[in-house]
Formats: sequence, C-alpha cells, structure tokens
Amino acid sequence: MTRAASWLCLILLTITLMPTHCDKKARPVFTKCGGRFNDTHGYFHTPNFPRRFPVPIRCQWIIEAPAGKAIVVYLTQFYLRAGLTASEHAYFVNDTHHYFIKDIGLISFDKRLLYVKSVKPVLLLELSLDEMANNNMRVMDYYLDVFGFNVTYEIIDQDEEFRSDLCSVYNCTFNGDCYASREFLNYSCQCLPGFYGEKCQFGPYCDPKANVSLCDGGLQCSQ
Repeated sequence: MTRAASWLCLILLTITLMPTHCDKKARPVFTKCGGRFNDTHGYFHTPNFPRRFPVPIRCQWIIEAPAGKAIVVYLTQFYLRAGLTASEHAYFVNDTHHYFIKDIGLISFDKRLLYVKSVKPVLLLELSLDEMANNNMRVMDYYLDVFGFNVTYEIIDQDEEFRSDLCSVYNCTFNGDCYASREFLNYSCQCLPGFYGEKCQFGPYCDPKANVSLCDGGLQCSQ
C-alpha cells in the first residue's frame, strides 16, 4: 500500500469513528431554594409555585423544634409524585455535620398523605429532581399545569391533640385547594368556580340545590 493510500485509509477511519452528534451540556443544578425554620408556624414552597420550577433542582428545608415539641408539616397544596424525601435528626448543620436518627422516606402525592409528623428536634425535607416529566399530579380538568408544593408547618406539644380540619387537594375532591387561615388557626377547602360544599364535592354534575345528580336510587352524589 502506498503512503497516499495509507493516509486515505486513516482519514476515512477517523471520519467513521467521529461522533455523529455533540453531547448535550449538563444543565446547572438549581439550589436557590429551601431554608431553615424555627417559628411556631409557617409555610414554604417550591420555586415559582404553582408554576414550573427549574430542574435539575436540589433543595433542603430544615425545621427545628425545642425539646418536648413535635413538628407537623401539612401537605395542603401538594402535587409532587417523586423527588421529595423526609428524615429526622437530633441536629442538622449541613450534609456532613448532623446526627441522623430515622429515614421517613418518600413524600408523594400518590400516597394520599395529609401530613408528616416528627417528635425529633429536626425534620429535614429534601427535594432532588432531575426531570419534570411525570413527576407532578395531573387531574382532568383543573390540575393540568400545577407543579411542586406549597405546604404549612407548625410546632406543637408532643401530646397535643391533633387538629381535625386537615385538608388537601385530594380531600377537596380535586375541585378546590386547601388553605390555612391567616393565623394558621384552621384549614379549609376553597372551591374552584362552580363548586361548593365543605369538600367542594358539589358542582355542575352533582348539585342537590338544583336537583342534579348522576347517582340513581336516591343515593347522595359527590363530584
């Protein structure tokens, strides 16, 4: 083989082995979120709630309570199906300086949870999500463009009687949102237009006031 032929073969081999596309640049991880809380009550949410938040994302929400107290996070407006986990700690400064006690696990809309409770000094919620697809609740026809969560918390006595007025998008029948009052004294469903009832269970296709029902045999309907 001549020198020219050898060079031609080398050039052709190099072209063959070249990648056919450029690698995508890794997106920067969004970390301007989270916080540390020790007030008796408050709230926190994902960035831009209820709109789309940046991904990939890494956030930490750290709630601290005095000895003898319990921490309760109420999942009032919670749409995430994946990415959020909870754990209990004796103390927590950062990822390398803390005393771990217990892993509570995944907090997901699919579990239909109303709250997360801890009797330890620190409750840590961590959001770690790389993609948005299929990780948020979707319900026809009113919850097709909601993302993340907006939740409240309070610090109570460990033996304090648990509040009975908890709500969430699930037990607001997907026809309303759960809100706390201004002073966090009570929680209730605020219904979307066209719906009413304590749990927003009445609406266009189930309205006792208008004698409209999809149920037969005199059964009580809910929408």
